[in-house]
Amino acid sequence: MTKKALLLGAGFSYDLGMPLASSFTDDFFYFLTPERLSRCIKIWREADPYGPDRQIDPLAIDEVFDIYERSRGDGSNYEGFLKSLQNEYHRLGASQPWRDSFHYAFGRIFEIVVRMFWKYQVHNFGWYLANRHLYDSFSRIVPSDEELWVVSLNHDLFIEFLCLKAGIPLSFGSTTSILIPESNQNMKKQVLFSAVDRKNMNLTDMDFLRNQRGVNLIKLHGGINEFTFDDDSKVLQVALGTGDTELSYLMKTSCVLNDFGYFVNGSRVRIHGEIAISNMQGEMGFLRHSILTGGYKYSETFDPKPGEEKIRLMDEVFGIVEEITIIGYGFADEHVNLRLYNAMLMNPDLSLVIVNPGILEIPPILKPFNYKQRVRLAKCGCPEWLSYLDNGSWDSELMITLEVTRANRKAMDEQYRQRILSTGS
Repeated sequence: MTKKALLLGAGFSYDLGMPLASSFTDDFFYFLTPERLSRCIKIWREADPYGPDRQIDPLAIDEVFDIYERSRGDGSNYEGFLKSLQNEYHRLGASQPWRDSFHYAFGRIFEIVVRMFWKYQVHNFGWYLANRHLYDSFSRIVPSDEELWVVSLNHDLFIEFLCLKAGIPLSFGSTTSILIPESNQNMKKQVLFSAVDRKNMNLTDMDFLRNQRGVNLIKLHGGINEFTFDDDSKVLQVALGTGDTELSYLMKTSCVLNDFGYFVNGSRVRIHGEIAISNMQGEMGFLRHSILTGGYKYSETFDPKPGEEKIRLMDEVFGIVEEITIIGYGFADEHVNLRLYNAMLMNPDLSLVIVNPGILEIPPILKPFNYKQRVRLAKCGCPEWLSYLDNGSWDSELMITLEVTRANRKAMDEQYRQRILSTGS
């Protein structure tokens, strides 16, 4: 049987309730208005995040607003804005206070991005429940006696949800587990995490499903249910329990994001970009959000560096499969494009199917492999393609349903703006 993998972009999750990058950008700038950012900058100018001996530069903090105005005015997407902040941090010859200032500002804005992704997941959960039947074919494309590899560029929980709904075994490749209490003030409420050491993030040492039905999931850019721990030496995911439903798993993830904490003299310890937690002995530790965004997700070379173990893991997966179906990915991440090119170059038996309703031609980086049907295009959305694979024909009734569903999406998106973004909750 042909070993297969899915490579998922934002288009995979769109019909389940997540936004495309353009919509997220609109919502991001809708929430982060000039007035709101100005208030934040006044506070950040007085901040002392790195201690009294390492002051930030107020002029650099002011420059954040100028970069914001330029990004907002020239139509940059939210990742372009974040990349501009990162560029200042990495700028050759920049002083330490300047670098620290942009590192701090990026971290604070990054927290807004993470919060927005979680808000989408929670607010649009009803939309997911109403439309998950559109993805019923997903369970039937998972082989009966073979694993399906899924490399996701998304941060959402929809693969976990679909597997829970259909009773499909799912593995993050974790090798151990860690139990973490809600806080040092509430040690009885605990959440189980699956875990793997970064040094062991390879196919040989990880505990993925093999030669049996199930999904092996790699979130290349992190997820709202995934964190790094123990000085970034471990990667943790909120564990999937045998009795979990989609709702219970969402609630466990929400508990980590909202309720986890460490308290000193009755006050919660707050550190930007991290969640202060307690271990089972009441000692403080930290969970760091794993989501990668902006312009520095991975380096441009094929030589993986510390912290880039997942890109090596993706390379390994691409090296053992014979077909990769790319769904809803716009080929905007050069580190992914280069790995696809390299995989096609190294394995003459590897073929690609690109599923995207807006695609008009084979992406330039893949044109050298446009022979013997090695790269095929499917100009449609994810539900239509899953149904086609399942049934062997196009479902006209499904297409009519999707047309109506997608037309109703604008109302839900506007509701999200009014209920969530306008209130700043």
